[in-house]
Amino acid sequence: MSVEARGTAMRILDFEPDHLRRFTPQALQAGIVPFIRDNLSVVGPAYAQGRAFSGEIDGRIVGSAGVRVHAPGIGVAWALLSDGALRHPRPLVRACARGLTAIERALGLFRIEATVALGHGAGDRFITALGFEPEGLLENYGLWGVGDYILYARERT
Repeated sequence: MSVEARGTAMRILDFEPDHLRRFTPQALQAGIVPFIRDNLSVVGPAYAQGRAFSGEIDGRIVGSAGVRVHAPGIGVAWALLSDGALRHPRPLVRACARGLTAIERALGLFRIEATVALGHGAGDRFITALGFEPEGLLENYGLWGVGDYILYARERT
């Protein structure tokens, strides 16, 4: 699948754990990079559980995202995005929206949850553009219990 906006095409690829080595996540996600790279043999397959995809622009992986099943009918969305992906918000949102809908149908999900760091305005705009609504504050929820996050959910009606 390919998604284009304003001359920038984002090609959608099936996720492979090695994709996580091929880009540098945005600064806000930088804290997880050493953990992922040191534990790729465990983290990569965990991210691939459920369904996942990666985005490519001009032959370079710019991010990966997916949904893992948390409980029957309920999924948890994840995304690791580079600055390169964030520079192309329209194709990014279109690709993720299509991917989420396909994953939702394939896995039979009626609810998908996601978290965004408190105060991360671009993250808030991105997740709400995908149809998620804020549900509450998760205190000390971030990596290693540091940082507050907003819980978002998208429910199929």
